[in-house]
Amino acid sequence: MALGPIQQLSRSNRFDGDYLGLLAQGLSPQGDTRTRAPEAVDAGPAAAAPMRQTADASTQAGSRQLARSMGSRQQSNLQSAYTPAPSMQDVQAGGASLARGVSGDSVRQLQQQLNASGANLAVDGKFGPKTQTALRSFQRGQGVEAHGRANAQTFNQLDRAAQQPASSGTTGASQPQPQTNGPQATTPNAPAPGAPANGTATFDRMSKVGQRNQMAEGRITVNGNTYQFRSGGHGRGNLPQGEYTVTRHLDSRSDASMSVGGVGYSFAVSDKYDPRVGGTRSLLRIHPDGRSPGTEGCIGIVGDAATQRQFRQDMLAELRRNGGRYTLSVR
Repeated sequence: MALGPIQQLSRSNRFDGDYLGLLAQGLSPQGDTRTRAPEAVDAGPAAAAPMRQTADASTQAGSRQLARSMGSRQQSNLQSAYTPAPSMQDVQAGGASLARGVSGDSVRQLQQQLNASGANLAVDGKFGPKTQTALRSFQRGQGVEAHGRANAQTFNQLDRAAQQPASSGTTGASQPQPQTNGPQATTPNAPAPGAPANGTATFDRMSKVGQRNQMAEGRITVNGNTYQFRSGGHGRGNLPQGEYTVTRHLDSRSDASMSVGGVGYSFAVSDKYDPRVGGTRSLLRIHPDGRSPGTEGCIGIVGDAATQRQFRQDMLAELRRNGGRYTLSVR
């Protein structure tokens, strides 16, 4: 019994990859042989050419559509390939580092600090190839291994670079001074009666005393103006009491934990040995108390966007008045 063309194809299981190309040429695959399709023979060469052109155009259009679909799928896969980044608390504790392929608030902070040191990154919280390249460039400039990962040592180096003036030949980039109207005051305003002295932060109330989530609430006076703050409450306790040196860090930032109403900033606070944990506390900051109340040991300024703008202006005024370094007494 003779087999038909379709049965022969099924039996031989030889669908060629250029099947559409054969049809475009007026050929019909039949088992192991290829014969001219009857309609192409009957119509003649003049009719076969338009058929080939139509088939070629259809094949090309289909290929383009397939390429676009595959490109979109690959892009989607790349976007979804990021995994959650370790928290800044874990990085600061030395138990984790940031590497290519992670995303989160800690990556945003890394990108902002790299930008403060001369990079030009989109602060999107995704540790991609551009962030890795900028980080390696910074590490080479610091004379350390350019491994492209950010750990506690990396953030300490970024802090030091940001605090050094550009004229010193370091990779730290100087930030533009905000414009103010009128001459700069040589002395701060007098604090309100009963408020802490200028350059002083006092603890007025403590909660969860003795626990890892211990939090202090109090007032801080800067440039003669007094603000409410919170410190602690997120697993590392509050800022230890003592004397601190405050320097400029980032005039603007977008991470939710360090911004309120679109206003974000941070000022660097010097390291302090904390006998409660038996180690030195580093990467301390003064910043808006954003997102959930409290901080990981920093000073979080309480208030709306207008309050945050005023505090930033007052702190910058103090730094200008004191040559870029401001002494804060925490009691």
